[in-house]
Amino acid sequence: MAYVALYRKYRPQNLQEVVGQQAIKQALTNAFEQERIVHAYLFSGPRGTGKTSIAKIFAKTINCSMKENVAVACNECSNCVDINNGNSMDVFEIDAASNRGIDQIRDLRENVKYSPSSCKYKVYIIDEAHMLTGEAFNALLKTLEEPPAHVVFILATTEAHKIPITIQSRCQRYDFRKLSLPDLEGRISFVAKDSNIEIEKNAVSMIALQADGALRDALSLLEQASIVQHPITEDTLRLMLGNLHIEDLREFVRLIAQWNMPQSLILLNRLLEQGKEVGVIFQELLGYLRAMIIFKVAPTEASLQLTDTKEALADLAGLYTDSRLLELVDILGGALQEIRFAVKPVLSAELAVMKICRKVSLVEKVMIPNKELQVVAEKHVSRVLPEGNVEVKRNLKEVVVDKKNILQLLVEQLNKDSKRTVSACLSPGFATVHSCSQEHLTLVINKKFALSRICEEDYMGIIEQTLQKIYGQKIRFLAIDEAQASVEQGGTSVEELVPVDAETVQNLSNSVQQAHKMFGGTVNIVK
Repeated sequence: MAYVALYRKYRPQNLQEVVGQQAIKQALTNAFEQERIVHAYLFSGPRGTGKTSIAKIFAKTINCSMKENVAVACNECSNCVDINNGNSMDVFEIDAASNRGIDQIRDLRENVKYSPSSCKYKVYIIDEAHMLTGEAFNALLKTLEEPPAHVVFILATTEAHKIPITIQSRCQRYDFRKLSLPDLEGRISFVAKDSNIEIEKNAVSMIALQADGALRDALSLLEQASIVQHPITEDTLRLMLGNLHIEDLREFVRLIAQWNMPQSLILLNRLLEQGKEVGVIFQELLGYLRAMIIFKVAPTEASLQLTDTKEALADLAGLYTDSRLLELVDILGGALQEIRFAVKPVLSAELAVMKICRKVSLVEKVMIPNKELQVVAEKHVSRVLPEGNVEVKRNLKEVVVDKKNILQLLVEQLNKDSKRTVSACLSPGFATVHSCSQEHLTLVINKKFALSRICEEDYMGIIEQTLQKIYGQKIRFLAIDEAQASVEQGGTSVEELVPVDAETVQNLSNSVQQAHKMFGGTVNIVK
């Protein structure tokens, strides 16, 4: 006898054998017992969740000639055997992906008129129904609305939103859900034991996780792994799936925590040389970071064991702050999205690794009631807000902003960039500098039409981008009229920092002394 794949061999033969989908099984069982069979059903849900299997069970149950229980097919009568073998003349399984045109639906409409040859009902199972063309749906519409009494339609689809609402309204709809991890693990263990396949418990959990709620995928992975190696181990699955070894994951996470850019890039390229996909590497890394975040919040979460041991997670999670972890997830998530559409995915991955391993020089600004003091930390620190009432600012580089020529430089650069409509609103007759610093520029615009244009979001964005291009850092831009300028009486002045000697620092508040001790550097009074 020819070899049969596991997912076909263990296909459920009645509703009781179906894994999960309790609500759907109960609803259909009640329909069988009450003999309330409608003319059309719509089964929607992810792949591998039992849509086609339940459709075939449905066809057997309503056509079984020897059943003792109206809700359970006997699987022994000629009708059941023919349906199981795919030989029934009254049960038609149609692949809508290859029979999607109006001609095939016209043939179907002609055939539904004839009575069943041996069964009570003719059952049409239309798989991947969303692939039908609009014309085919229109042709099916009338037949689906008022079919002959001996016909039942079952439409199965993974994308119910593509089914026209006119079709959906004529069907009784059942939404299938992804199978839970415990359900998948239980079925995998049962099939492995029944098939004499030795598999470790962690490997069972890993297959269930990889299957993502689809039992067919889980059984296919089990079958493939049993061919690769016996018994099946976690390392076997990682090798087969192209996933990272757990030691490589730990090393990657540790190198990122140490800001070790060279070694991180070396590790990335070593993994690529081993045949790992860039997307898989980042997905695995994201999964590990997710596990660390969950561990910090709920250390007893059972699903963590699928990623790594609790001891290893505790060791590595201690190297990160919560903010740092969230930042890494954000960066890697964006990089993963970019990699999918990048011309050179490896380059995008390397840039992402450089970004997450790059330290940033910061100015730690301590805000204290009734005083404005600034502690300048001239050292590299993580881009994480320290605990307490502390505001962090980047000190990218010292930039000299000259109030006398900033407007001239801005207009010249706008003209070079062919932004003449913007520069025209900033001409000397229209605009004057109200105030400026390394962080902001405020202009007084004396013409209403020019001010209204400058205050538009597009114009503001162009001006701030041009300022950043000139000075190499972001400078906030603001435009006001002459009335606002006179009310402010000179506006915002440039901050002046007056250094404080070591003896004076000792007389300041405890919070300032602690900040100075923590970050070092010079304490300045802002005037």
